[in-house]
Amino acid sequence: MSMRLLVVDDEALIVEVLKSFLEPSDSDVVGVTNSRAAAEWVEREKFDGIFLDVRMPDLDGFELARKARASSLNGRTPIVMITGLGDVDTMRQGFKVGATCFLCKPITSERVRCVVNAVRGPMLIERRRVARLPYQAKVECVGGACHEKRFEAETLNISEGGLLIQSSVGLAVGDELLLRFHLPSAPRLLRVWGRVLREEPPGRFAMEFFDSSVRDQEAIRDYVLGRVEG
Repeated sequence: MSMRLLVVDDEALIVEVLKSFLEPSDSDVVGVTNSRAAAEWVEREKFDGIFLDVRMPDLDGFELARKARASSLNGRTPIVMITGLGDVDTMRQGFKVGATCFLCKPITSERVRCVVNAVRGPMLIERRRVARLPYQAKVECVGGACHEKRFEAETLNISEGGLLIQSSVGLAVGDELLLRFHLPSAPRLLRVWGRVLREEPPGRFAMEFFDSSVRDQEAIRDYVLGRVEG
């Protein structure tokens, strides 16, 4: 599975150079020369990594990084800031707005390779966190102040961060449930707390895991890791 990357620089030549270095490493690269257009991209598309120039008209790299960090899709996506400025103040400001690391100009294949190697781990972690894998199983749901609400639902997909379930029982955003279910890779029943984030089509609810035991977190992580290509 290729990495999906966003490259933003007001110089079209820089965008093309970066694409030529990144695409051979099995990456799907979206190149954008307008920072305001890039801000729309980070709001509507999920990326594994973002490369953006510090000095740009309209929105500069710091402002664009802030928007990425504030977005629901790319709030944790690794950000590489492209700069010809090697001073401490620039880097300090970049880290403050959420930069993961810096790529200094002039851009060379060796520098790009070093940066990609540095952020590949965080990119894979983020990919696994949000990857939704088809998974159908019965899940027992227990809720209410005294655990008086008990019903059975069906899982539709799973990620490190949560489940999508289908239920005939109505739920509201913010409802908290104890979820009991099996994974093929785990010999025991998992007991994980989930919170309703949103309702998708009627009867389908996106659940966010929280307050899970380390053992259960590791079981879910191992299951997802074994099925998401790095």
